[in-house]
Amino acid sequence: MAAIRDALAWHPPPRSKPVFEFKLTELAARTNLEILESYNYDLQAILLKDTHSPLCPGSEFCPTAILDPVLQGHPLWARAKKTLMHGVHLLVEPIEEEPRLQDLLEAIEIGNHKSATKDGPKLLLIFGKEVEKGWQLTLPIFALKHLPGGVVGPVGMIVSQDSINAFGHRLPKDQPVHDQLSSFGSGQLLNNRVPKTSSLRVDTVLRSFDIFTKIAALRAIYPAARILLSKIDIKSAYRCVHFRAESALQSCITTKGLGGIDLALVSLRTTFGRSPCPSIFSEISETATDLTNTIIRCSNFLFQAITVIYSARPRCSRTAASPYLKTKSSPSTRQSPKAPRRKG
Repeated sequence: MAAIRDALAWHPPPRSKPVFEFKLTELAARTNLEILESYNYDLQAILLKDTHSPLCPGSEFCPTAILDPVLQGHPLWARAKKTLMHGVHLLVEPIEEEPRLQDLLEAIEIGNHKSATKDGPKLLLIFGKEVEKGWQLTLPIFALKHLPGGVVGPVGMIVSQDSINAFGHRLPKDQPVHDQLSSFGSGQLLNNRVPKTSSLRVDTVLRSFDIFTKIAALRAIYPAARILLSKIDIKSAYRCVHFRAESALQSCITTKGLGGIDLALVSLRTTFGRSPCPSIFSEISETATDLTNTIIRCSNFLFQAITVIYSARPRCSRTAASPYLKTKSSPSTRQSPKAPRRKG
């Protein structure tokens, strides 16, 4: 419990300004290319250069040195710890350089899916926000052929997903998806080149069976109690996890056909479309969920002590701490209008 108190008492240090320019403009793209060239296209060296930069792996989480005493007994912690320290490294079976380059040029020529191009301005707005948050790195399109091991895939738009607002109301949500199953000249799809043993298997049937088993066990212990289930949707969950440079360069997209400037985007955070990404994030979320359930099972005294520590901890906004993000002034507190006084 002391380790949990230490983790809750940790405060993130101020962030330093990243070396790249995170703007969806031609000027920023050219500037970023010059920086890459100065490092001989060694993106990993840039990402690891400043540990206080939002580009550094694990910058969205508490340091692993503080989390280690809390989570070292969890069977998934070793994998999650490696991801937080070094970023996600997706093992991919190698492909010859000539067919890889031909596939890249063909992907640039074909462009994005119709589901994306028909809502081009909306998608550009989404990409603009992702760039400003440091999730995507802008480059000129011609620079893609110089990226070591670079892979380009088209973008599509899913319009059937829903989100919720602060009041629990369902809202329609447009979700861009990076298509890594598109076939080009070589016929060697990126997702198909990922070894099946490189990540844990995410099986919804087994997860459901696990939930039903827990419900049956709880019912045996508490035959008359209500059993409550909760579903938590973590905002921008995948975007909290960093790619290593090699995997980031395999997750490139373009804004071609979206009605604006034709630029290349390198995904610095895990994407919706790479097949191992759900499993990799599950290693982190499962570890956090199991820790939560363990804390809840502690005695009321210890649980209340942790609650008091957490409520007393000053809230820190990572968004506001990032110097390259656009910070909006907090809205003024709105007071309900007072009813007019009656005269007499």
